Amino acid sequence: CVLMPSRLRSSNHVWRAEPGNEAALMVCHVLQVTHDAMRGPLVFLRILSGSIRAQSPVYNLTRSQRERVSRVLLMLADQQQEVPAITEGNIAVAVGLKHTVTGDTLVQSEQAAKMAKASGQTVPFAGLDAAPPVFFCSVE
Repeated sequence: CVLMPSRLRSSNHVWRAEPGNEAALMVCHVLQVTHDAMRGPLVFLRILSGSIRAQSPVYNLTRSQRERVSRVLLMLADQQQEVPAITEGNIAVAVGLKHTVTGDTLVQSEQAAKMAKASGQTVPFAGLDAAPPVFFCSVE
């Protein structure tokens, strides 16, 4: 059973980082956003390429907005462990992203996104379209 597509199995390698320059081409896919009373929005990310670090700026490719990751957490069941960085292939939790929603694609910078598009590389996930609700009900 394959839950998430592996970029290693695909025929086109999307935004592949060169050896020694992994951080320059960081690409993340937002899996889920939850809210914590103490920390605010917790954004679950799958790092597809590069690495993500605490206090690093990111560019939301789907929303065309710049944001800053204040902390990076590793979730172990119901415990949160703060780490300085997470590398590709892992799932991390980013704290401090206020405008990011499920399905967004995050890259290292706006310049990296423009360079990748100019060289003909594709965007791994352009965002998810949510289906309209089956019914709508409000409780008053």
